[in-house]
Amino acid sequence: MPFPAHPHESASESETDTKTKAKTSTESETGNELGLSPDDILVVIGHPFGDVVVPLGHWIATGPGPRPYVRPLSARSRATGEPLPLSIIPLRYRNDEEARQAIRDGRVEDPWAPGRS
Repeated sequence: MPFPAHPHESASESETDTKTKAKTSTESETGNELGLSPDDILVVIGHPFGDVVVPLGHWIATGPGPRPYVRPLSARSRATGEPLPLSIIPLRYRNDEEARQAIRDGRVEDPWAPGRS
């Protein structure tokens, strides 16, 4: 049962745990509490030959390639076009100085390290 049968009843502990785990999983991959999937978020990637707009899911899958300092410059909602904070992108996928330092310090894994898929 997804919701309590009566407003004064609460969800069982296992239902609550399942919902919490699902939310945590979504937040950890999308980096947000808005429930947006990576394909619902567009990112502007700063590139030496010109900025390019791609879904966050594409950026997560491909990363900066051979250009180590290529990174997202901004984010927006695909549905509304509204700007979103860069914090919507999980730290390990931002490829900015903070993210590279966190990877060097071992606080987050390098998502594009050789041998990772």
